[in-house]
Amino acid sequence: MDQGMKSSRRKDFKLKPPRDSFVLWRLSHFGGDPMNARDFKRKLTAVFSADVAGYSRLMGEDEAATVKTLKDYKEAMFSLIKQHRGKVIDSPGDNLLDEFASMVDAVQCGVAVQKEL
Repeated sequence: MDQGMKSSRRKDFKLKPPRDSFVLWRLSHFGGDPMNARDFKRKLTAVFSADVAGYSRLMGEDEAATVKTLKDYKEAMFSLIKQHRGKVIDSPGDNLLDEFASMVDAVQCGVAVQKEL
């Protein structure tokens, strides 16, 4: 690569300053002063996180069976999360991240998942 091209690209590359975080952007984008505490809405949430123990080993032993079992388990967990008034935030690979407005609902969901699986 031409040395002139490298230096010109580096001049164009700029990092966002820390004050440009997503939270501040979101507050300012949706109205309100990000530095004004009165405009900030506090939200208390219980988080439920799960992943498969030994996932890499299981995939190495029998990938097809592991993928099928994971799919079945996720479907069961999604149903239980919904029954306990939770919301699935993300579920990449063997991970699952959920949100509950109530800690009681999150704990009850966790117990139900353990009993089911």
